Amino acid sequence: MNCALHMIAVTQARGIGPGHTYLAKQETRGKDKTAALRLLRRRLFDTVFTALRTDQQHDTQTTPRVAIAA
Repeated sequence: MNCALHMIAVTQARGIGPGHTYLAKQETRGKDKTAALRLLRRRLFDTVFTALRTDQQHDTQTTPRVAIAA
């Protein structure tokens, strides 16, 4: 997962996606390239984690629970 998030961040840093503008904004705030990329990875992780939690909550709400008799 870490490797995939890193690849997404590097790809967006090259100008493909919203990460390029985020990195530029962080660099104007005084962050170096490494710190800005770290912040972008954290932002991507938060987005993916939120999507996973939403999907899990949706699955538990729509799937009826079945009692297993022992």
